[in-house]
Amino acid sequence: MVNGARQHGGAFPVGAQLSVENPNAGGQGTVFITFDGTDPRQYNWTTHQASPAATATTLVPGNSVSLSDTVTVKARIRRDLGGGQFEWSAL
Repeated sequence: MVNGARQHGGAFPVGAQLSVENPNAGGQGTVFITFDGTDPRQYNWTTHQASPAATATTLVPGNSVSLSDTVTVKARIRRDLGGGQFEWSAL
C-alpha cells in the first residue's frame, strides 16, 4: 500500500509511505521485498531450493518505509510449511 491506499504499480510521490498486507490466514509467512526490481526469492538450480535474495529485506505488515527515490518494488511472502519446506507467493 502507498500512503495507506492499495496500489498495484504506477508512480508515487517522493516521501510516500510503503506498507504491506499479508492475506494469508492468521498472517502466516514473512514478507520479503526488494527496491531494485529484482525478485525477493533466489532460486538455486543445483539444490532446487529457494531462499531470500541477498537484496531482499523484510517488511512487517503494519510497519512502513519511506520511499525517497525512484524504485521498483517487488514483494513475495514466504510461508513455513515445516520440515525445512517453504511456500513462496507469486510476485
